[in-house]
Amino acid sequence: MNRMIEIKKNNITESELIAISLLYHNSIYYLFSHNFFSLKAIIDFSFLSEEIFVTFLPEIEEYDEEFARVRGDYLFNKKDQRSNLFKYYESVKNNKEDHKKYRNLNYHPSSLHKCIREDDFDTFQNYISRNNIDINYKFDYSYYDRVRTIDNTPSLIQVAAIYGSIKIFKYLFNMDTIIFNSNLLSYAYIGRNFEIIHLCEKKCSSKDVYFQSIILHDRELLTYFIENYGN
Repeated sequence: MNRMIEIKKNNITESELIAISLLYHNSIYYLFSHNFFSLKAIIDFSFLSEEIFVTFLPEIEEYDEEFARVRGDYLFNKKDQRSNLFKYYESVKNNKEDHKKYRNLNYHPSSLHKCIREDDFDTFQNYISRNNIDINYKFDYSYYDRVRTIDNTPSLIQVAAIYGSIKIFKYLFNMDTIIFNSNLLSYAYIGRNFEIIHLCEKKCSSKDVYFQSIILHDRELLTYFIENYGN
C-alpha cells in the first residue's frame, strides 16, 4: 500500500496505475475501494481487460446498465463457454452479492481451500473423509484467489505448500498414493516455509525454482538456492 501511495504521488495517471496493478489482479478492487482510482477509469480500462470488466460488473451495471449489457454481449456471446472467464462472467452476472462477498474475501471461496490455508488439520481430515475426496483432488480455477498459482487447477498438496500449511502438507506428503507434481518445489518456494521446502527437496526436482525467489524479490530464498544448487 505504501509503495502504491508513493507511485500515485509521482503524477501517475489512473490508467497507468491500473496497468501497474494488473501484475496483481486481485489488488485492483482493494485499491479501488481505497479510492486510488475512479469507476470511470475502471470502465475505460475495461475495454482493454475482460477480467476487469467482469470483476467490476456490479458497479459498471449500476453506473451504465446499457453499456454493461452491450459490452457483455460483445465479449461473451462468442466466447468458449468452457473457458474460465466465461464461467466467471456467468457467475458474477447471476450471483452479484456472492461475487461482492468473495471479492472482498480475496481468497478461493472453497471451504476445503480455507481449511488448508488455515492449516486446520482436524477440519480438513473430516471434510475429505465426509465428502469422500481423493487426496489428489484439484481445485477449480478461481479469480477470487489472491495467489495466482502456476497451474489453473492446483492440487491439495500444492495449495498446502503455497500457504505454508505444514500439518496438512505432512499428512498429504506421507500418503502412499499422493502424486508429487513436478513443480511442487516451486509452490514451496512461494510459500516460504523451509520445513516444506526441505521435504519437497527429497522428492522433487529443483529445476528453475530460483525463478520464484526472483519474482518474490526474496533474497534469502535466492541465496539459499545458490548455496545449495547454483553454479
